[in-house]
Amino acid sequence: MSKPKVYVTDFEFPNLQYEENVILPIDAELIGVQCKTEEDIIEKCKDAVGLINQYAPISRKVMEALPNLKVVARYGVGVNTIDLPAATDLGIIAANVPDYCMDEVSDHAMALILACARKLF
Repeated sequence: MSKPKVYVTDFEFPNLQYEENVILPIDAELIGVQCKTEEDIIEKCKDAVGLINQYAPISRKVMEALPNLKVVARYGVGVNTIDLPAATDLGIIAANVPDYCMDEVSDHAMALILACARKLF
């Protein structure tokens, strides 16, 4: 029996080492592709059990075309690239990273508050 396949649909990182560190211990195969459209995902990720997504659209059309799909995880705090009602209807788990960049955002907010207080601009 072949290993379950998890595809990274699109990414801007130099490599997928962090993702591999999570996927390999569960005896799955991680495959990085660069998809921009629904058709790209359907063509390149036909046998996906899982998708890790950054910007590519994960629509009802995509989810219905991937018969083995069980989970879609999105980089970042939002799920704006995933059709949540479709995922719910199809029994596909949708996930995100709700605490992504929290420190960076709070640091930036504080810097802007200080800039205003000190009339730096």
